[in-house]
Amino acid sequence: MTQYIVLQKQNLGGINMNDYEKLTYTPKELAKVLNISLTTVFKLIKQKEIPVIRIGRKVLIPKAKLKDWIDKVAQ
Repeated sequence: MTQYIVLQKQNLGGINMNDYEKLTYTPKELAKVLNISLTTVFKLIKQKEIPVIRIGRKVLIPKAKLKDWIDKVAQ
């Protein structure tokens, strides 16, 4: 007998979790987006070149601040 699991969309307080836009990148995601190595991303973070948010040990790069940083560096 085959069993099926039905997944329902979660609607949390009017926010459909399938429709949200991600506001941050992880260092690994950023490396892929910018086509640079993960080591380079961590060097930039350590040198405080890239704006980050730290939540415990988690490091997140806000997309809006990253865009501002790219615009500044590109000048």
